[in-house]
Amino acid sequence: MEESPTLGWQVIAALWVLGMGLITAALYFGFMFFINIVVGLSEPTQPTAMQWNLIWSYVTAGALLFATGVFCLLCWTRRRLWILGGLIVATAAAVGLCFHLYPKAERSACERFIAKQRAYGPNAPVDTSCLADN
Repeated sequence: MEESPTLGWQVIAALWVLGMGLITAALYFGFMFFINIVVGLSEPTQPTAMQWNLIWSYVTAGALLFATGVFCLLCWTRRRLWILGGLIVATAAAVGLCFHLYPKAERSACERFIAKQRAYGPNAPVDTSCLADN
């Protein structure tokens, strides 16, 4: 198999900076995953189906961010640059999916909370203020 042309040192340096930034973003994304999902959404109850979808999209996006960052550090040929482009598109799609699913997961948690309040009895107060945010 023929060797792919090597990239210039300026491109490789830019990819190193991008890679370090993506790895840092993946670590931040993982921290936010822990705070928002593990601590925030699932609290003392079992997550809803929509919340599970959000959890898996967060895991996928974080893993893709990290993998793309590592691949940036290893990218020095044009062939690898094409693979990196595909990884970047997949990462952007996964992050976009997270933003798309987050309000839906919050709404499903809110609906579960309202149903739980209604189960207390016909005269029990029901707080529906969480529906106003969605």
